Amino acid sequence: MEEEVKSEQPKPMDGGVSSSVEISTPTAAAPAETADAAAKKASSPDAASTTAAAATAVAPTAPAAPPLKPISELTKTEKEELTQKVLRQVEYYFSDSNFPRDKFMRLEASKDPEGYISVSIIASFKRMMSLTTDIDFITECLKASDQLTVNEAGTMVKRKFPLPENDTSIPRSVYAKPIPQDATIDSISQFFSAHGKVLSVRLRRDLQTRSFKGSVFVEFETPEEAQKVASSKLQYAGVDLTIMMRQAHIDNKMKELADRQAKKRPRDGKPGAQAQREPQAEVPRVVVTGHILKFEFDNPESIQREHIQVHFVKYGAIGYIEYERGAKSGFVRFQDAVAQTAIEAFQADKKDIAGQTPTLTLVQGEAEQEYWRKAWEGMDRKRDFGQGGRGRGRGGRGGGRGRGRG
Repeated sequence: MEEEVKSEQPKPMDGGVSSSVEISTPTAAAPAETADAAAKKASSPDAASTTAAAATAVAPTAPAAPPLKPISELTKTEKEELTQKVLRQVEYYFSDSNFPRDKFMRLEASKDPEGYISVSIIASFKRMMSLTTDIDFITECLKASDQLTVNEAGTMVKRKFPLPENDTSIPRSVYAKPIPQDATIDSISQFFSAHGKVLSVRLRRDLQTRSFKGSVFVEFETPEEAQKVASSKLQYAGVDLTIMMRQAHIDNKMKELADRQAKKRPRDGKPGAQAQREPQAEVPRVVVTGHILKFEFDNPESIQREHIQVHFVKYGAIGYIEYERGAKSGFVRFQDAVAQTAIEAFQADKKDIAGQTPTLTLVQGEAEQEYWRKAWEGMDRKRDFGQGGRGRGRGGRGGGRGRGRG
């Protein structure tokens, strides 16, 4: 099973038929979060929708990083290079492709009336700490950004421009394969930077094994750069690359999904059980990944369950929709691992639901396990309820003898 972003996911809502992704700016190994934030997210039901950086795991046997040089000991060239790395990394955190998906960043920004986030919080992210721990230096770097604004006190930073209404990253991104297993985000970014300004690289990973799938999403600054790369014949490590626009990749996945669904359709051509019904048969207690997306609305008063179904059934067969009218959030559970594909396709289609644009995130990790635990409990209760007797089956309200309330 695989999951294509979302972050992305973002949390960052990275990273198609599903592939977990490892995301970074051109010079970053992977954005991460503070230890406190990680602890909060690990215990939160929304853990899966946080920054796409959570998809990156550090191997336990990885060698310790060398100690950082004090800024005062850097050469002029080293200092200039570090300045650019810090600037690009923080600009990525606030970027159009990451910020909307990054629940932690958006939560922190919501605490300030002007949307500022403390520089010290940004500096505590693992990736930032791998670059420098000098907060004053970080602040000076950010002052040179044309995308960020630092407050007068030099303690807070925010986006300079408002977020676009729709996700603009897909038209600016390409899908490419095969990429060697030992390739790094930095090496991939350096390779594609020869053909345009690279904003982020997303490594597609298998959800279950966490292994790199040998394909990537590369986001460029403009659609024109992405289109130029998609039409180019490039080699990576001496091997011809298959490159296409990310939208074309999504379209291919949607066609594959439609073909699979057509093969599953009963011979009489009638659809199967209604999407709203929980399966009655015993289901294996195995967490399957990539099936669930979460949707959130700012003003859900006009939203009904039917609105959700109509908009998402085109992306795959729906197993269940968990939503109560008036609620700000709910879940769509697909019968196949197509949740991330559905998210990307929905965003690419620039759809709204009853006049509202939802925030969509892939449910992963502990949040996904918790979802399935509750779903199984609900299935068990429904099964017991039906067998126990208030239903209209034998012995229920319809009267007669049998398995009634007894």
